[in-house]
Amino acid sequence: AGAVGPLVALLGSESEDGKVHAARTLSGIAFHDDYVESIVEAGAIAPLLELLGSESQEAKEDAAKTLAFLAAGDSENAAAIVEAGAIVPLTALLVNGTEAGK
Repeated sequence: AGAVGPLVALLGSESEDGKVHAARTLSGIAFHDDYVESIVEAGAIAPLLELLGSESQEAKEDAAKTLAFLAAGDSENAAAIVEAGAIVPLTALLVNGTEAGK
């Protein structure tokens, strides 16, 4: 769990590769319910939503997967993600994304 803060910080970096790797790693961590709250508390929702607007399809897919894991089985997290503005970019990913992104 000590890696969560630095990974969330990396989501806000200038490096597109760094953002993609951070989102992918957070996705793997968020898959385990024990770490979901620490990821949310570290402030990951906003930068993950920003990543949904990336030019990189890979970045969008990794961000969407991480958000899905954060929302799964947790109505408060799901509501926070929706309130933060996730519906439009996630819908765009469903309509225009690759099969992996959908």
